[in-house]
Amino acid sequence: MYADQSNWADPVNPYDLAKGFNQRGEWMGLFVDSRAVWVAAWIDARDALRQAYHRILKMPDSPRRAALIDELAELPAFRPEWGNRPLAMTDVQQVRRERESQPAGEIDEWRARQQILMAKAFRRHFSDVGAKAE
Repeated sequence: MYADQSNWADPVNPYDLAKGFNQRGEWMGLFVDSRAVWVAAWIDARDALRQAYHRILKMPDSPRRAALIDELAELPAFRPEWGNRPLAMTDVQQVRRERESQPAGEIDEWRARQQILMAKAFRRHFSDVGAKAE
């Protein structure tokens, strides 16, 4: 089926072995909805994340360093009314329902406000965790 597999890491095609790729619609919908979270965390708040991560990596105490890395990765629920807890997929689903209820002419502005809210919360989280490394 494939003419040249010489540059492959494995001598087989994993998709052939798996007999296809099952993209579950309900899961893919969640991926699309969670994309804004990842953009806010890993792109919009990138500098704060990098600074915190570098501070944590300098810690000589290995167990404490590992705990702070775990804490750094635990994104916070970004709305004040959700309290001081980690972000959950149910939060992402709630945001999707809210997005779907926005008037067509206002959706872009609504998305921008949500993105800013998330990025601010994630920057604050990364900075707070990074400060614990000092």
